[in-house]
Amino acid sequence: RRTKGQICAVLRPRAVIEDSVYHVEDILRHAPGTRILLIETIWNQGFYHPHVERLPSWKHVADRLLI
Repeated sequence: RRTKGQICAVLRPRAVIEDSVYHVEDILRHAPGTRILLIETIWNQGFYHPHVERLPSWKHVADRLLI
């Protein structure tokens, strides 16, 4: 059984869309070069990391992936 971070280290995705701080921290630890888009939710308020892009909702994901 592997974590999302371990999977990202193997697959090397260009970007990951996530809403869980637990998974974001795991990805940052195992695959630090992965672009992470964090969808804002009640349970991830207050989390900040300079390599994580926060998005207010899923509606904004397509715009950010095109950049």
